[in-house]
Amino acid sequence: MKKGIIALFIALGVGVIVYFIYMQSFQPKYPGTWELVEGEDTCFVSVEFSSGPKDYKGTSLKQVDGNEEIAYLGGYKMVDDKMVVDIFNMDDIAPIELGHEKEGRKLLLTYDWKGTNLQCTYEKQSQ
Repeated sequence: MKKGIIALFIALGVGVIVYFIYMQSFQPKYPGTWELVEGEDTCFVSVEFSSGPKDYKGTSLKQVDGNEEIAYLGGYKMVDDKMVVDIFNMDDIAPIELGHEKEGRKLLLTYDWKGTNLQCTYEKQSQ
């Protein structure tokens, strides 16, 4: 009887651990909205990473062009050490490879956009 109860608790413990690991796989690497604090005018003014399936997370990139704000909606997946963003709402945009590095509260993203290699620094927006 005691061995059965011990086995039940072990199985429940393992189940809880597996559940939490599985749920963590839905979370993006850098959750939330990140606002531009340093970089070229052509950098995206904000980048948002949201949860999604294990291998594909939601992404929103915003850019200001004159008085117009453009939102690029898509998803990203990890390929080697880069985040590769596929844009869903614009057909003519090739996947964007984001190099990424987090330093304290800042997120440094490097990417090619419209023929320009950019280094842009973002800070997480308060919720």
